[in-house]
Amino acid sequence: MKKIILLILITFDVNFAQAQWQRNNLDTIGANCIIVNDSTVFVGTQGGVYISIDSGLTWALSNNGFPQNAIVSSLAIKGANIFAGTYSNGVFVSINHGGFWTQANIGLTDTIINTLVVSGTNIFAGTHGGIFLSTNNGGLWNAVNNGIANSQIFSLATDGVRFFAGGDSGAVFLSTNNGALWTSIDTGLPSSTVLSLTISGTNIFAGTFGGGVFLSTNDGGLWNAVNIGLTNTYVHTLAISGTNIFAGTHKGVFLSANYGNLWTEINTGWTTTFDTIVMSIAMDGSNIFAALGLPIPFDQLWSRPLSEVITGIEENNHNNSFTIYPNPSNGKYFLKLPEGIKNSEINIFVYNLLGELIMTTKTQISLSQVDLRNQPKGIYLLRMRQEGKIYNGKLVIE
Repeated sequence: MKKIILLILITFDVNFAQAQWQRNNLDTIGANCIIVNDSTVFVGTQGGVYISIDSGLTWALSNNGFPQNAIVSSLAIKGANIFAGTYSNGVFVSINHGGFWTQANIGLTDTIINTLVVSGTNIFAGTHGGIFLSTNNGGLWNAVNNGIANSQIFSLATDGVRFFAGGDSGAVFLSTNNGALWTSIDTGLPSSTVLSLTISGTNIFAGTFGGGVFLSTNDGGLWNAVNIGLTNTYVHTLAISGTNIFAGTHKGVFLSANYGNLWTEINTGWTTTFDTIVMSIAMDGSNIFAALGLPIPFDQLWSRPLSEVITGIEENNHNNSFTIYPNPSNGKYFLKLPEGIKNSEINIFVYNLLGELIMTTKTQISLSQVDLRNQPKGIYLLRMRQEGKIYNGKLVIE
């Protein structure tokens, strides 16, 4: 019987990372949160709220009404009202676009505000003492912790029907009745603090401190890690634009264009001498903004064109392809590279489906070998990097 060797030609995504992050020259320290309303950008810092009405070109300090050295940890917008949650001073509200802030703490028994979220006429506050709800623009707060036991709440997300709350020790809760009752939904999550939550249709994403990103497709009934390519698993913030999800980590920003199945680092341009600990991400339709919680001025806020970032990792039709053969195999593969890149150094990474890096090597030759014969049968993800270009594909061991 003749044996037929199947050559599988794979065309890979290519990332031409031409755009890069640019400093927005925000002269403050400790940028903790960002929120965008049309072309107006609000940034909560250790010195109050900064406002830009020109997409981050110029800034004005808005701290009239805040106590001295107030640390603004969260922001939310509800109609004409802007809410600011602070670390130890509770909630403040401005009804005149940040011209003046009024404290709104009646009913709050915990004034360490970690997160705020708005749903219709309601605003929820996640605190070190659970969740509070106001139905009258912060005039009165009521605790809504039925089903939540001894959990600090660090993240909140809602689509208007489902309400998700993330806490310490891997705790996540779901309410479908406006916070009247919460149910624990943490199966599959590690014991890491859930610092961020975001919703995209039936997909719920959780960013954890040390465990990376987790995805649930059944309202939190089960969570699975989606960390392939995510080389830093300390995730402070998540943001979604269409099918693209951004993760702010202790080592900059990562982007997935396929709901977390594969992550790409988008950190070109950072020039700060400190670690790029991204505390918050926001978008205005044209730009993506990243706030860094750094102890030095001018390095707090960075931005880059959103269209260039997203276009850079989406699938394209460039004639940059290479051949893997045989595939499937017993674990031994040959990679035949395109002629145009064979003389440049190429970094090769192989991950298992848990996102664990199981092999890395470098090459500069047109025909390279990957040997995974010491690995169990299954599907593995291949990533190759070469001078700003990224090629991704799958390897199958039978």
